[in-house]
Amino acid sequence: MLYEKNSNPQIKYSEEEKINTSSNSILYKEDKIQLHEAKNNLPKIINTNKENNIEKLKNKNLNTNIFLLNIFGFILYIISLYGCHSGAENYCVTTFLKIFIILGILDIIDSIIVTITLILIIWKKIDLYHLFYLIIGYSLLYIYDNGSNFNSHGGFSMLIFGFFGSIIFILSNHFVLLFYSLIKRKIFLSIILILITLFPFIYEIYVLQNSKCDFWDYGLNNTKLINYNNSICKIKKPPNCKMYYYLGKFDLSQKFPVNNYNKKKTAIKYLNKKFNKSNHFGYPYTNRDHFDNIFDNFYFHDFVPKNMIDMENFIETKENPTPEITVKFDENEEGTISINLKRNETLIKERKKLENNNSLYNNILIIFTDTNSRPHFIKSLKKVSSFLKNFLIPITINNKQYSSYEFFKFHSLGAYTHINIQPMFYGNSMKSNKGIEFIKYGKKNGFITGQSYDHCAHALYNDEKNLGSKYVKSELWDHENIAMFCDPNYYDKKFSSAYNRGPSSFFKRILYNKLTIEYQIEYLKQFWDKYFDMKKIFRLGIMMGHEDSGEVIKYLDDPLSNLLFEFYNKNFFDDTLIILVSDHGLHLPRLYGWLAYKNFIYERSFPHFFIFSGKKIDNFNLLLNQNKMITPYDIFNTLIHVIVGNEEYFKFEFQCDKGESLFNFIDESKRDCNFYEELRNNSFCKCYK
Repeated sequence: MLYEKNSNPQIKYSEEEKINTSSNSILYKEDKIQLHEAKNNLPKIINTNKENNIEKLKNKNLNTNIFLLNIFGFILYIISLYGCHSGAENYCVTTFLKIFIILGILDIIDSIIVTITLILIIWKKIDLYHLFYLIIGYSLLYIYDNGSNFNSHGGFSMLIFGFFGSIIFILSNHFVLLFYSLIKRKIFLSIILILITLFPFIYEIYVLQNSKCDFWDYGLNNTKLINYNNSICKIKKPPNCKMYYYLGKFDLSQKFPVNNYNKKKTAIKYLNKKFNKSNHFGYPYTNRDHFDNIFDNFYFHDFVPKNMIDMENFIETKENPTPEITVKFDENEEGTISINLKRNETLIKERKKLENNNSLYNNILIIFTDTNSRPHFIKSLKKVSSFLKNFLIPITINNKQYSSYEFFKFHSLGAYTHINIQPMFYGNSMKSNKGIEFIKYGKKNGFITGQSYDHCAHALYNDEKNLGSKYVKSELWDHENIAMFCDPNYYDKKFSSAYNRGPSSFFKRILYNKLTIEYQIEYLKQFWDKYFDMKKIFRLGIMMGHEDSGEVIKYLDDPLSNLLFEFYNKNFFDDTLIILVSDHGLHLPRLYGWLAYKNFIYERSFPHFFIFSGKKIDNFNLLLNQNKMITPYDIFNTLIHVIVGNEEYFKFEFQCDKGESLFNFIDESKRDCNFYEELRNNSFCKCYK
């Protein structure tokens, strides 16, 4: 080989070598072309294999997820066929499906399955086989969509699916994008995505720092929960109060227009066609003895529409008196409610003969607010709390004494209304068959009775499965304002748990241009005025706290505080006992329940309970009992004590043996969760020794 100076080396061949090299070059070029083609085809082969493997994986995942969807759908469908009263979910799951986890977990898993299934469907065009089973799965899950209770779980399942499905879809796409940006070294995008990823954790730390429970064990006016040394039920505050950090942020009534249903076309939805030409209707009485099934709520939902009265063709008789409450529609078919409660002289003569002069008070006013804890009451009903605070130290004016009391350890017996209402007003538990409503004894001792309840139900709970009528004996009140709250403009019997109106609405409750509580208070005022000279018992049943956000209850503050201050200034509270009470804290399993906030879980066990006294009394025991464990059983005994008086109370045959009057000494050394069958071996109990 020869090299030329300052040039690339060259190879010189002989003539024979040139001929051989030329032929080899041709062969080499052919090999090179084949090799190049092979290299080009290799990725295609590899990609084809990958695609086949991915396709198989997709099919496998799709089959698995649709199979699981059907399994969980079948489980939920079987549970729905079995049927459970709304509010008894946990008991039914324990009884019927001990090997399965509770409904909420099933729905969360189902949300994940359905979300993944939808993603897989997007990736692969679904065939008829998969489509068929997907439709079956959805049918099993949601075909029973008649509400939000356990017996018709569809609405609740859809809410959970929508919530968790959206979260899972967003998170999965977020992390895929983050992984892609890190692999491709897109620095700016990666930083943004990492910050977004860290934000929830940073925000949670911030919320925790601003969610301390310093206020939780304090009362109306720097009063404080006390755990006595001899108490075997001590209460401690929750580790955090995140729910109150968010209070005010979910008030939909301020952020969106409130639905004001006030049209005739809605009111006559379930009425006879003869009402189409009328513009003036009367709501039927709900306290007549000949209505045999009045305490069956399913009957009650139908009873009111079927017995509405056409006032334009109405003729009053002794057997058919003029309705107390009517609705009249104007030329725009917008309704206006009128209330005209009448004094019953026959009833007065009857009760005067039965009057017991030994009653502790001549008047009892019960303000029952469903679903509200003691701290939530103080936070949300600030004006009402201010009224009560004024009398924590008794005030004496012209030999009249006014005082108020707050009960820090009032412990509910379960997370649902019926479990607490039965011992509170009937003196017995769900497993007893001796419960008689307390007003029966009120009537026997000369009290005239009245109630107003903003729900289409006679009892203070929705007795869908006759849980009440099996165990207790309800009484008809002398005056009742219930029927107007069965008006389809407020309560649609086919959608009883609607979120835009009715007793579980996320919005403030409005009917015919007014808050529902305004009608209730007007009815109470007329009752109090018409029977000013009689012993009387009135119960306000208020559902404004019964919803998910914890916000609607605050719309009760103005009307209720105005009522209290007005009655006080008019001396209407003289010789009156007022009981402000709830059945449990916020318990609906959404929003705060999904997030498992500690004070939400904790406060379910501690409803509010306050007493206002408009009479000079020996209040020593009342003061002591403020920091003792008491339950709804004690409220029943207190009511009986007030009605029959001291002497009769101690020999009273129907006195509840699990309770004691709050006017008497309560030995708390015997009271803990084991003392009450409802709380025994139950995580709902929040006592510690």
